[in-house]
Amino acid sequence: MLSKFRYILILALLLVAGFKAGAQIAMPDSVCIGATKHYWINGLPGSTYEWKIDGVIQASNTFEIYQTWNLPGDFILTVQETSADGCIGPIQSGHV
Repeated sequence: MLSKFRYILILALLLVAGFKAGAQIAMPDSVCIGATKHYWINGLPGSTYEWKIDGVIQASNTFEIYQTWNLPGDFILTVQETSADGCIGPIQSGHV
């Protein structure tokens, strides 16, 4: 029983640390047309990430993305983590 409790406690700490780290996208962000920006969150080993701009999935599935902004406008950048064991984290988003 103590072994199961220890496993649950460690798993809970890892999940909470992942959610807290996910909030590190610096937003809102202002960029010039043609500029390439680097966005990231603190990632966990084995996790994958889904980045979207205005709902369109981007090529990166890691904890970071390099985005070249070629069009003027207002955009919403989002990222969502899926842990190695399939747990889906909250969506983190910001305005660009």
